[in-house]
Amino acid sequence: MEQIAVVGCGGMIGEVICKNLCKDFIVKGGQRREPTALMNLNNFNYQFLDVSDWENLIAFCTDCTVVINCAGPEFIIKDRVAQAAMEVGAKYVDASNALLLSQEQIELKANGVNYIGAGFCPGITGLLLKRVINHLLDETKYVNCYIGGAEHYTKTSISDILMSGHSVIGKTDSYWSDHCVKTENINMMQKEFVPEVDVPVYK
Repeated sequence: MEQIAVVGCGGMIGEVICKNLCKDFIVKGGQRREPTALMNLNNFNYQFLDVSDWENLIAFCTDCTVVINCAGPEFIIKDRVAQAAMEVGAKYVDASNALLLSQEQIELKANGVNYIGAGFCPGITGLLLKRVINHLLDETKYVNCYIGGAEHYTKTSISDILMSGHSVIGKTDSYWSDHCVKTENINMMQKEFVPEVDVPVYK
């Protein structure tokens, strides 16, 4: 049976992912503390993991076809888990919303498949949009996309968001296409009206 590694298995997101994956896969869950809520699951194996220890991280990712990163804080971990996954030839999935991988400096070599920033935005929102365009619409010439909302945050996650916003990570107003980072010139001070919102909002 295929083995999948989940880094940060006992966190809010990691726990949900592990419980679902254990139905069909062997899951190797890693973090510093034993995840008590997962220990009795069929197909779940806990292994101590310190992401800051490179040899420990490499050993954890070895023998797994997929490595899913649910660990934080993002502004400290950055692309360490991605680098380790690619080093051992595993596919990499990042469950966060951040685009922390240094795409311009490393080769994305893990069997040609990596999902970077697979969280709500850009991840699930991009997948939903693609499905709508490809399966629900007969013909599409132009699409306006808006994203926003209200989310529940733990103290840890809001601290991570604030610290990540302060550190220099990724590239703003950018996207990955044709094997390179491309940037759009967006005037962030410009306001525009969004459907169902009464007042104009900043881009």
